[in-house]
Amino acid sequence: MLEENKEMSIETSLALLNHRVEVMHDDFTEMRAVLKELTTAINKLTVVEERQTQFAEAQERAFNVIAKIEERLTALEKRVPENDRVKVWVDRSVIAVLGVVFLFVVKKIGLM
Repeated sequence: MLEENKEMSIETSLALLNHRVEVMHDDFTEMRAVLKELTTAINKLTVVEERQTQFAEAQERAFNVIAKIEERLTALEKRVPENDRVKVWVDRSVIAVLGVVFLFVVKKIGLM
């Protein structure tokens, strides 16, 4: 009877040990699945981060272009009074040239 109890105790211990190993195996399987999901999520996060970086760089380039355009616009706005003066001189010059041509034509025709 003592031997039977010993054998039963060993069989019980082995069964218990076997059960614990199976539970650990299931836990490892679940952990492996979770790790795969985490890997997928991290890869997706990396892609999103890369896109955000590219967008930030594109935005920075756009801001730089806008700043250059603003500088050019400011320079042009500073020249507006000067351009207005030049326009007046050009208009007066054209009128004077037309007047001289008109007088020349009138003289050639003999009206004067």
